[in-house]
Amino acid sequence: WSKPTGGMFLWLTLPEFADAKEMLVRAAENNVIYVTGRPFHCDGRGQNTLLLNYSFPTILQIREGIQSLSQTVREFCEVKVKC
Repeated sequence: WSKPTGGMFLWLTLPEFADAKEMLVRAAENNVIYVTGRPFHCDGRGQNTLLLNYSFPTILQIREGIQSLSQTVREFCEVKVKC
């Protein structure tokens, strides 16, 4: 992740094998939504990146969202690479 210096989003880079778009359905099932990062790359890369908005949710909602996102990544990892 990157420490934001402004704006409304935190940029997150997952391991190379991860696909943020593919993971989005599972994330929604875990009550967290994000913006996939691939559309922000002009060279077709970025399938393993995502943006998290921090301008609207409360600190409690952010903490809960990060826990849900962590669970999502763990579940995705178990399916993809048998972590």
